[in-house]
Amino acid sequence: MTKRKSNIPPITDAEEAEIQRQIASDPDAPEATDEELAQARPFAEVFPELAASIAISQAELDAIDDRADAAAVVEFRRKLAAGEEELIPSEIVGRLIDGENKTRVWREHRGLTARDLAVKAAMSPAHLSRIEAGTVEPTSDELKLIAEALGVSFDDLA
Repeated sequence: MTKRKSNIPPITDAEEAEIQRQIASDPDAPEATDEELAQARPFAEVFPELAASIAISQAELDAIDDRADAAAVVEFRRKLAAGEEELIPSEIVGRLIDGENKTRVWREHRGLTARDLAVKAAMSPAHLSRIEAGTVEPTSDELKLIAEALGVSFDDLA
């Protein structure tokens, strides 16, 4: 890939110096000097009582994480029961990971013939065949139609 030339001229040394002067004089954005940074002390050392009051143990962090995981499982099960989620067999996942054509893998998983999918996606069977063979890149509009026909998200095919 070639770099495009910018129409914006580079800033001069004087302009750079002025920018740096304005940054340094901004009271809302003070910058610490190297000396000040070297003298800095940890928060817990400066405010031990406050640090102790907000400290959380690893056990508490693990409990929070476990509750979040449990809530995610409950939500997934609710969506699965409502038909908003599905379990994908490992064979299908493997084929997708291996780089097989996503449209073909999902079509076969859904038990559709190429002709059935083409009709549902409002395209010719020949065009769908070329998409599945990888000789034609589908447009984003075509991918949306295919995804809708297969009951998957656009991202599942992109």
